Amino acid sequence: MSVRPSRGGRCACGFLRHGALGLALALLLAGPAARGAVAAGDAQVLQRLAAIRALKPATDAAGLERYNHLMDESWQYFTAHRKESLPTLRTELARELRQRRPNDLLLLDVGYFLYEQHDDLDLAKRALFALDPEAPMVRINSQELFYFAHAVAADHDARILPFIGRVFRDGDVSVAIPARKLTLGDTLLCAYLYGVYGPDGESALAAGLADPRHRNRVLETLIWMGSPASDDAVRALLDEAPDYETFTRATTFLMRAGGPKGRNILLALDPAALDARSQDFYKQLRGSIESTSLATLTENLARFGPSAPIKPEALEAELTALYDSHGDLSGINPAGLLEAPLPRERLVERLVAIRQRGFYRITPQGLNDIEILDAVINALHYRDG
Repeated sequence: MSVRPSRGGRCACGFLRHGALGLALALLLAGPAARGAVAAGDAQVLQRLAAIRALKPATDAAGLERYNHLMDESWQYFTAHRKESLPTLRTELARELRQRRPNDLLLLDVGYFLYEQHDDLDLAKRALFALDPEAPMVRINSQELFYFAHAVAADHDARILPFIGRVFRDGDVSVAIPARKLTLGDTLLCAYLYGVYGPDGESALAAGLADPRHRNRVLETLIWMGSPASDDAVRALLDEAPDYETFTRATTFLMRAGGPKGRNILLALDPAALDARSQDFYKQLRGSIESTSLATLTENLARFGPSAPIKPEALEAELTALYDSHGDLSGINPAGLLEAPLPRERLVERLVAIRQRGFYRITPQGLNDIEILDAVINALHYRDG
């Protein structure tokens, strides 16, 4: 569990970045009263950082509550006194990174605060990449670790991909978000992190198929945010005659995200190469695989009711609204997108970008909308032009 809930989305407020020289000059010009105020603020920041360094894993709810109070109060102070706090926070975080054994909680907490405030992003990311995700205080704060990694992934920094792979794809992390009535297990954590990074993170994820220890998690994640680009990698996996658990996940991916090529890979399978359970599973699905087409996939969206064709002049406005709302499908019949007057590849590209934005919405409704967009995108792969 996490010691405390996420502190919300990114702060949209701007503020000045002070270097050491600029701060010194400001103090010289400000006069004794202002210098004393800044010195007091500096002492407050150092005191709060010392308290964070001193924290040890709690063993009861009361201890966790004390952590919550201390750390939330510190963030509130840093936010209310940005101008005084940020130079000291940057200095202390840089100092901590030079330590032989830095304090992992301080790296996490101060690094994330600087990142949320858009202040010295490179220093903040260095803190994230340097911390030990297995440290007890980091594991207790798994929610903050996830939100920090998610923010960096959303900014499309390629350095986050090995970190996601090591900590979330190959690790053992779960996050409870009670305020949003959501619990994210390993697969959903990976889906949000790779999904918000974007389509070109798919190859980094699919590389995990080579490791039998993690391939099932990779397949489950690909079902959420993968594409036909991973079909060949999954076909190679099927050539190894995997066990039932892997075979069912691979089949689900190929049918839900693999497009016509994924369907054809399954139709070309030799059932005799499969184990008994996999053969039975394949036999039950063979008819559905054979009949899969744009028409059958469209029928699956019939629960949203009849859809009126989208007029060309309205299409751009609707796609833009979906993008701006991070894929919120409220009031939109997704079946209508299947006949949208736009070339198939261009339409798929637009919807994939909208789905990527959907991974900003860490809510049950956001997940539901992503699942619907997945179905629309897969169906469009069956559309001619």
